[in-house]
Amino acid sequence: MPKTCLAAFLACAGLAIAQPQAAQPPKPPAKQERDLRIERIETPPPGQSRAPRSIPRSYAVIVGVSKYKNLAPNFQLEFPERDAQSLNTVLISPEGGNFKAENVHKLYGSQATLAALKREIGEWLPSVAKEGDRVLIYFAGHGFISKGKGYLAPYDFEMERAEATGFPMDLLGSIVGSKIKATYKVLFTDSCHSGAISPEDTENLNQKLAGLNPRCFR
Repeated sequence: MPKTCLAAFLACAGLAIAQPQAAQPPKPPAKQERDLRIERIETPPPGQSRAPRSIPRSYAVIVGVSKYKNLAPNFQLEFPERDAQSLNTVLISPEGGNFKAENVHKLYGSQATLAALKREIGEWLPSVAKEGDRVLIYFAGHGFISKGKGYLAPYDFEMERAEATGFPMDLLGSIVGSKIKATYKVLFTDSCHSGAISPEDTENLNQKLAGLNPRCFR
């Protein structure tokens, strides 16, 4: 661009920026919502069709704990169970995950005991998920560190006995990385200290998953 044209362009741009802006009335604060919403995708125009998609066989364990049996009032939570229920709604919807409802096991509140977590995550998922399947695990609730190890807090968690009553995060990482043989694996943890899910760090777990199931990261 010639120098004269460039100078004229910059001058016009400077004038445009310098123009006073009309006062705008303040906008009311947007209402914050935590619930998940499903948006329908518009159907293709007449004469056009989408290519059929092959949906893998899918399994999920969804855990949400808001109120804890053995924790003080200041440790009780508000949203985990509602968030878990919202995720379940999305997963089983055709517009969301299209999971079969019977393949989504839900543990809300007092259902989410340590024994139940070990049964559903450590036994049921590895027994049903095979190569080519997809698996999703979701946990919403407290997470604690005790003696350098991280624990997810089930409903019957006791802070003074974390090692005996918590679900070890490194065990969860090991189950997802090695014991569950599904091709596609998704793990969501909405809790404190979730980085302790891997024995060393999150990158270590990612490398482990990538080595076992390269297609997950393509």
